[in-house]
Amino acid sequence: MIAKSLAALACAATILFAATAGAQEAPLALSHPYAIHTLTGPNPSSRYVPGDVVRIGVFANHSEQPTTVTATQGAVSVDIPFYRGPIMDDLFDGNIPFEPSMAGAWMITAVRGTETASIMTPEVPAIPMRLLDDLHIEAR
Repeated sequence: MIAKSLAALACAATILFAATAGAQEAPLALSHPYAIHTLTGPNPSSRYVPGDVVRIGVFANHSEQPTTVTATQGAVSVDIPFYRGPIMDDLFDGNIPFEPSMAGAWMITAVRGTETASIMTPEVPAIPMRLLDDLHIEAR
């Protein structure tokens, strides 16, 4: 009885592997590009650099193949690392210190094997997103 169950399980695994081994991945696609100028405070649990920064990111469709992402503006080129988080497994997100010359849009380019895809971010404003002023928390 156990031998028949193991044989059936092995057969099912072989069929499943054969069915998925020939499956084609979707072509490389990028979506939801962003470049945000923001002020970031110190946070020991954060991977972000504190201070006046530009966060640049994009979603790339899921793949088991390695993907590299680069953001370019003029002569400046920045590698955008893969974000390893619990929910957004297709996100590439990084940050760099802000300089006024970085205001404007960034071209994000992803390379996966022989495929390349590019997308523009919205323009980065020269003025950062404001921090909340006069925020009061009321205990109940």
